[in-house]
Amino acid sequence: MNLAMPCLILISLMQTTKEPLALAMLSLATIEVYATIAVALAIVISSCLNLLYL
Repeated sequence: MNLAMPCLILISLMQTTKEPLALAMLSLATIEVYATIAVALAIVISSCLNLLYL
């Protein structure tokens, strides 16, 4: 539910009705972005550690 909070705030500010499917898609997109950032960070950290031990 924490991932959907920004969407709910936006909906309340816009005073529109929420569609469950749209909210679910936005939540899944948010999870995908977090996962992509985590993988990119892991690659960067791994590369930096490899450079330190060369």
